[in-house]
Amino acid sequence: MKRILLLFSSIIVLGICVFLLAINNQDSKAQNSTFKPFCGTKSITENAFEGKMIWNANCAACHKLDKNMIGPALSGIAKQYDSLTILNYLRGRQTKIKNKGYNSSCLIFSKLSDKEISNILSYTK
Repeated sequence: MKRILLLFSSIIVLGICVFLLAINNQDSKAQNSTFKPFCGTKSITENAFEGKMIWNANCAACHKLDKNMIGPALSGIAKQYDSLTILNYLRGRQTKIKNKGYNSSCLIFSKLSDKEISNILSYTK
């Protein structure tokens, strides 16, 4: 009887240890999550990767990061303006951002969440 009790308690202790190690491993992966989504591109964070996907779906038709197109190049836009100003601009509100030399203004993206816009800004850094 003592052997069975010892066996069951050992299994329970071992199970708890494995569980705690698994949780610790997930936390360390979450803190260091970077992606290499495409061959030849630099490693980017998860937020920047999500921002790139949103950028491709909404911004890439008019903007590039490093070259002017229909709209201006947006690499480093988060360093020029604070995120609230950019958020207001993309929602069509009055801001201090001016269209310098462009015939049209940016489309209004009222359906993008604050988190999605933040992810776009992470991508443009």
